[in-house]
Amino acid sequence: GYDVALQGTDPYDVGQIVASSLGAKGFCVVNAGLESDVLAKAIKNAAELDEAGRLRRPSQLIVEGLLGSDGSARIAQLSGVGPDDLPLGPAGDGLESIDEAIGSMAADIEPHLAAALGLESRA
Repeated sequence: GYDVALQGTDPYDVGQIVASSLGAKGFCVVNAGLESDVLAKAIKNAAELDEAGRLRRPSQLIVEGLLGSDGSARIAQLSGVGPDDLPLGPAGDGLESIDEAIGSMAADIEPHLAAALGLESRA
């Protein structure tokens, strides 16, 4: 199961549920509600980034702050890169959709972090 579904849940409630789950158990399972074709495109996009040599090992200074050494073995910058610069072309919407969902959820969570975790988010 999951702790919260993004679709159909008020953004304020998403933020509160995710922050509370993080504070209580250290993780939160989120149903992003992404269609299977978006997920398939994202997998294809990641393979294209790999083939183009765009995936890089992150600095050891930030690995644990991402998803740990297993979850962040290789990363690529997506934001600030236009379709002409990215070797994904118009099919890059899979990773872009996921990136947008994560960014939106982060904005929903931020107001609740201090209360749930005793942390502050800085842009």
